[in-house]
Amino acid sequence: MMSYTIEWHDDNKTILLVTVDPIDWTWKDAHNIVRTQVEMMQTVAHTVHTIFAFTTSPRMPNRDEKLFTHLRSLLNTRADNEGLSIFVGTNKLFSTLLNTVGKVNRLTWLIEKYHFVTTFDQACDIIAQHKSNVLETR
Repeated sequence: MMSYTIEWHDDNKTILLVTVDPIDWTWKDAHNIVRTQVEMMQTVAHTVHTIFAFTTSPRMPNRDEKLFTHLRSLLNTRADNEGLSIFVGTNKLFSTLLNTVGKVNRLTWLIEKYHFVTTFDQACDIIAQHKSNVLETR
């Protein structure tokens, strides 16, 4: 069973931190994470960004013929106030699969909100820059 935690990273509830240990994860685990993420986002009215911090480089769970179906479902499960999604510690295959599913399903607008970085600090920097850009355009 996969272990994960989902918590608010800041007191203003603008960033969700999802820490994932994907050693033995399943598609059910992945769907539970996204469902909990959406439920937490729906408790506030403002934009919420998510940092997915993987403790080890993830692989796709239960490699089967339904890989793209699961990924499409996960990409389409989202809250209206969802901001950026930053993935820390993933590998090239992981990011390539997410980008491919997004493009094939005409979710380019959503994929543009996804970022893949190697450190937690990089994730925080991207969110800070995004927040700064949003303030400048107001």
